[in-house]
Amino acid sequence: MTTTPAPSTRRFSRPVRRAVNAGHVVFAVGMLGVEWTMMLIAGLARTTDDPTLRHSAYSVLRLLAFAGGIPFGVLSLLTGVLLCVFTPWGLWQHLWIKVKIVLLFAVLISGGAVVSQFVHRLMSASGPGGNADALPALQNWHMAVVAFQLLALIAATALSVFKPSGRRPRPAARVKAAAPVRETVSAR
Repeated sequence: MTTTPAPSTRRFSRPVRRAVNAGHVVFAVGMLGVEWTMMLIAGLARTTDDPTLRHSAYSVLRLLAFAGGIPFGVLSLLTGVLLCVFTPWGLWQHLWIKVKIVLLFAVLISGGAVVSQFVHRLMSASGPGGNADALPALQNWHMAVVAFQLLALIAATALSVFKPSGRRPRPAARVKAAAPVRETVSAR
C-alpha cells in the first residue's frame, strides 16, 4: 500500500524549483508569442489580395499551431501543475491558479479543436480551385478564436504576476511570526 508523502517531503529543492519555474515561464510566454504571431499572420492573410500569399500564410498558421502553440501549451500546463503540487502554492488552494488552469485548457481546446479546423478549411478555400466565397466568414471566425486565445493568455499572465489572492509569507516569516515574543530585561 502506497501512501502520499507528507507535505514537507513533497517539495522541490531550490534549484529544481527555479528550473521548473523558468521552464514554465518560457513555455507560457512562448505560447503567448505564438498566438500573437498567429494573429498577425491571420491579419495579413485577411487583408492581402495575393491568393498565393494568403494560402501560404494559412500553411504557416498550421505549422505554428502544431509545432509551437500546442507543445508550448502542454509543457506550460505540465510545468504549472508540477509547480503547484511540489511548492507551497498547492494545486487548488488559490482561485487565481484554478482560473489559470481553466484558461489554459480553454486555449488548448480551442487551438486543437477549433483553430486547427479553421486553418484546414482556410487552406482548402484559399487553395487552387477552393471556395473563395467561404473565406470571409472563416477568416472572421478564425481571427475571433485566436483573439480569444490571446486575451486568455494575457489574463493568465496577469494572474501569475499579480496573484490576486495575496502573497504567501516566506517560510522564515511564518516561523518568525509563530514564535512567541520574549521580553528582555536589561540588567542595569
